[in-house]
Amino acid sequence: MFKEINDLMVGMLQGKILKSDKFNVSFYENNKQILANLTPKTPEMKEFISSMHLYFDKKDYLVKKIKMLELSGDYTLIEFYNRKINIEIPNSLFNVK
Repeated sequence: MFKEINDLMVGMLQGKILKSDKFNVSFYENNKQILANLTPKTPEMKEFISSMHLYFDKKDYLVKKIKMLELSGDYTLIEFYNRKINIEIPNSLFNVK
């Protein structure tokens, strides 16, 4: 199940989750952002989450935040700040010691 949740998180960041047959998706928007509300279809996912919210910034249509709501009312919120897209990353940062 943790692998499934991890795959969901990656799919949300890549935008692939919006095409998944595992969720019902509804969209809402205001003048600054678009909200994609995903509710699980499968009984397995319904045991863990009640819904997931993806917030897209209308300036660049990139994910601004992800909110995963649990059945208990708890939630996990991931927010992205100071996003940098397609910047050069030096190879030296990937040296293994």
